Amino acid sequence: MRSNFQRTSLMVLSLIVCAFVQTPESHAFGKGKRLAAEDQDKAIKVERKTGEAAELETASWLNAIKTLAQDGDWLVVRGYHSTDDLVAFGTNSAFSHAVVLDLTQNEIIEAVQPAVRIQTLPEFLANANRVRLVRPAGASTEGGIERGREAVESARSVVGQSYDLFGAIGIPSDKRFYCSELAVWSWGIKVDKFGALNVVAPKDIHKYGNILFDSKDRDGVAEQLPAAQ
Repeated sequence: MRSNFQRTSLMVLSLIVCAFVQTPESHAFGKGKRLAAEDQDKAIKVERKTGEAAELETASWLNAIKTLAQDGDWLVVRGYHSTDDLVAFGTNSAFSHAVVLDLTQNEIIEAVQPAVRIQTLPEFLANANRVRLVRPAGASTEGGIERGREAVESARSVVGQSYDLFGAIGIPSDKRFYCSELAVWSWGIKVDKFGALNVVAPKDIHKYGNILFDSKDRDGVAEQLPAAQ
């Protein structure tokens, strides 16, 4: 098990790298328990899959999300870039990024360096090795659909605001966002607290809701949704 000092050092190193090398899937950090041995190689490096099989698999992920999701849900992914590898290794995590889903517009809202931005959902999924769909707890109560749309509007309202580089290691700003902070903040969950142990990592997002879909790592096989009851 890594010490707190080692984990914090790795997070700081990750942030420094991400300040100069940016991709849309690589910008959230947090503390983490050690992964199972069979998952540790995946945390260090994943190989980008290409070709027709990968395209069909991405299309099946898109279909699953359009079938199961609603506005305001969260998507948590593992990206391919070297910074994703560094983040996954430094945080002992299978995930590296989290976003807010705008299903109506077929887009996602994400906090990346240098600022919060919008990206199309198909493009976002094509650059992921794994995707998890999480339904926020508040979306499962009466009025949840309306609250989900309000969460989308909240996230859209801060498009253009700066990425919170230091907030991702526990030195937050109430005027900036890191990726998973934006996701939970859009639902009114305040996580601006000092200290690395208070950082909300992408892998922790499911603690604020329920997992509806998890593609697992790409394997070239299209996802099959369960038959309707």
